[in-house]
Amino acid sequence: MNSEDHALDAPCKKALKYADLLIKNAQVILPWGLAQCDVACIGRCIVAIGETGWQGRDTIDAAGLHLLPGIIDSQVHFRQPGLERKETIEAGTRGAVLGGVTSVCEMPNTNPLTLTQGDLERKLAIAEKDAWCHYAFYVGGSPKNVHLLESLE
Repeated sequence: MNSEDHALDAPCKKALKYADLLIKNAQVILPWGLAQCDVACIGRCIVAIGETGWQGRDTIDAAGLHLLPGIIDSQVHFRQPGLERKETIEAGTRGAVLGGVTSVCEMPNTNPLTLTQGDLERKLAIAEKDAWCHYAFYVGGSPKNVHLLESLE
């Protein structure tokens, strides 16, 4: 590769490092500890942590601030449909987000229980309209739907 080829290649590499949001100089909590670094996001996804050379359409200077990972709560018990007086999907996910939770997996503790494709679709329709974070729903297993479990998987 000659220097002319390398010079032509450089703008292309820069174009690949353009983020919608760049959070700079944050104290980022990583699995191995705390590190001061930049975090690049495209759309709603983190695409780079700690890589240099990123530019952002929007930039936040987070010097002196901590950036925490989103929490996944794999077992929540919202009570909608049927027991909304106890908790709705909207209220439960709003509370989750306020606590740093970005995704929830809901157990079928409702009335009716989530046992069929129709039950699941009703919950998904409510969540699509009302949820404040990412969501997933478990289907309950019972003698009433054991024959459906493989297809519901």
